[in-house]
Order: sequence, then C-alpha cells, then structure tokens
Amino acid sequence: MSARNARDPHELLALTARVRALVRGGPLIAENPVRTLKPLPTNERHQRRVRRALSEDEVERFLAAAAEDDAECAARLAASRTIELHGRGIGYATRPRPERVPQAPLWRALLTTAARWGELGRVTWRDLDADQRALTLRAATTTSGRARVIPLPQSLVEELLALRAVHQRVRMRLAQPRDRVFLSPDGADWAEYTTNGRRLLRRVLDRAGIAHRDALGRVVDIHALRHTAATGMARRGVPLVVAQRVLGHASPEMTAKVYTHLGLEDLRSAVEGVSEPRRAREVVG
Repeated sequence: MSARNARDPHELLALTARVRALVRGGPLIAENPVRTLKPLPTNERHQRRVRRALSEDEVERFLAAAAEDDAECAARLAASRTIELHGRGIGYATRPRPERVPQAPLWRALLTTAARWGELGRVTWRDLDADQRALTLRAATTTSGRARVIPLPQSLVEELLALRAVHQRVRMRLAQPRDRVFLSPDGADWAEYTTNGRRLLRRVLDRAGIAHRDALGRVVDIHALRHTAATGMARRGVPLVVAQRVLGHASPEMTAKVYTHLGLEDLRSAVEGVSEPRRAREVVG
C-alpha cells in the first residue's frame, strides 16, 4: 500500500506508523519519506468504510452465539448426533476424531483488549502473564511500533489457559512459549488478513441476529469489534486518556473521533431531565 493509494484515513495512519517504526529500527530506511504528509480527515464523511459499535445487548448475544457455534462445530466433528440417533456400533462411536479449536476466546479477547486482529493474532504464550493477568502486545507486532501491556479479567485468563490445553491436544505436543495464543479452528496460525476469519464472524453474527450492515450503511466487521471495545470503555466512564493507552493511539483525539460510537440510548441518560424546567422535574418527582 502506497501513500498515494491510502484513501482511507485509517490506512494512512497505519502506513505512517509502520514507516516510523522502520526508521527507528534502521538501517533499511534512513529518512521518513512520509513525514510531510498531512493526516487525512477522520470524520465519517471521509471514511471509505464506516463501522459501528455493537450495543451491550448485541455483545452478549454475539458472545453467546460464538459459544453456541463452537459447541455445534465440536459436536459435528465428534459425530455426536449420528452416534446418538443411529448408533453404527461401538467401532464407529469410539473412532478417533479431530478436535476443533474453539473461537469464542478469540472474539472475547478482541472485545476485551481492543487489539487489532493482526496484533492479537501474533500474541504468543510468552506474552501472557497469567499471574499478573496481563497481555503484552510487543512493539514488533503493533501498528504503532510501540509495545503496550493490557490487563485482562480473571475469567479471560482462565479461558485462555483452558485454550492452551486444547492446543496441546490438537497439535499433540506441549505448547511452547513462542506458539501463538489464538489458532484457527484446525489448529493453524491465523494469517493477518484472512477470509476465513471474516467468514466465521459473519456466521456468528447471523446466529446472533446481528445485521452485517445497518440502515445507515455502517458495517460490523472484525475491526468493528475494536470500535466496540473502545465504545464500551466510554459507556463505563473510562477516561479518554486511559482508553487511548489501551488502544495504542498517538492521541486521545484519535480515540474520540474514530473509535467511540455512543448511540441514542447512551446519550439519553446524559441529557434526560436536563431540558425540563426545574419545577416540572420537582412535580414529576
């Protein structure tokens, strides 16, 4: 991708961040060739693909659908329904069958950490500190070229440790520190850009009853999960500078302009009662 072809402000930001990282790493590039480029406007009118954040209800439905999809796929591989309904004998029932790597932990991690697909896909087991409940995104794997450490809830840490046990059964060996935390359903490393990931996301969205594109043309894709995580922080009252650190943005303005999508109901609580005369509020109260 060249600067001339970077039509989306997100693409230009990613390009300039990568070039800055190469300059710092040297000696391949001695001088930054894009240092004089002005940032593209980041409002919705200038975005090639406008994304939307999931509501809290949609997040719950999405994660429930992801768990259901994992269970259904695992049952299909295990031939559970065939064995239950048709039998086919003890030989068929006890035949060794492949195990599928569940994907719900990946979707939960994307919604929790606000990491990009490429950043999270390259996380290894050495980057997970289970005792400190933290995940390190190394500088070599981040878009900005700067490392950041993201705290994790205990429930997600336990889910990831259980995932490691699945990896060991699928790969038939002990997990190594350099092995990736998130694998595809068949136990392979995820590619940075993959149609399989998008296909799995669409399937889970369909199961959850969430439209891929709303009436305003805003899409729900993998990167929209990062928008959802940032918006969730805003809903919980997380200070903008803290959200900026989690997302790895160069400025809080970027976090506010691009990644925070508060909806009508989020705004309603902020203004409810403010426009009413004080006397009317007292009478109603």
